[in-house]
Amino acid sequence: MSGYQQAQKQFGRAADAYTRSAVFAEGEDLEWLVEQAGAGPHPRVLDLGTGAGHAAFALAQRTRQIVGLDVTPQMVAAAHRNAGERSIAHFLPTVGNAERLPFPDESFSLVVCRYTAHHFHDPARVVREVARVLSADGRFLVVDNTSPEDPAADRWINTVEVLRDPSHVREWSQGEWRDFFTRAGLSFAVTHTWLKLLEFDDWVTRQQTPPESVAELRRLFAAAPPAIRETFAVEPTRFGLLTRLMVGRKC
Repeated sequence: MSGYQQAQKQFGRAADAYTRSAVFAEGEDLEWLVEQAGAGPHPRVLDLGTGAGHAAFALAQRTRQIVGLDVTPQMVAAAHRNAGERSIAHFLPTVGNAERLPFPDESFSLVVCRYTAHHFHDPARVVREVARVLSADGRFLVVDNTSPEDPAADRWINTVEVLRDPSHVREWSQGEWRDFFTRAGLSFAVTHTWLKLLEFDDWVTRQQTPPESVAELRRLFAAAPPAIRETFAVEPTRFGLLTRLMVGRKC
């Protein structure tokens, strides 16, 4: 099974949970995305890895058309239903692969990607594709969990993420993201950094993590050394992920 087939399987069965999840449907980062998008109106906006469509809907009033692309058909169908319930008629749901965007050059003035990039197998290629479809001076906004620069903390968080969700590839560091952007011809800035707090039970239930993996996760959390506990605010029932809003402009 390929990585993208794994993601389709994993998220296909979790589409409804992501529609209801407050972690994705709410949050200050949606407001920050809108702020960084600028006043608009943008002719066309692309929401990359749209999931249940939450980022797309937050930006809907800033554009004449917003395309929600996701590799998982069930997620795209859920986003389509959600757009209908909100009477967002200019939302265009699309099944597609972020590494091979099915759009012409300079198709969008704004591309956003929220809580999806840690599933990309080749993020450098994705960013190059984004740069290709961005119009002159277009913006790319990424909200995602990122790894600390400390190697031990990096290994720990990516170990627990894969154990919880086998379709997880990697939480990339800020330095890695800077490299992806600059190599693709985009500027790079981080506008917000925060620790996104998650309830452990909701975190594993949303992804339907198998009981044996949940037990192993509990063991890893209980055995986490002091430095890890501090970095990720590990408590008996919750923990945090280092999250950033990253902004690039097409140079």
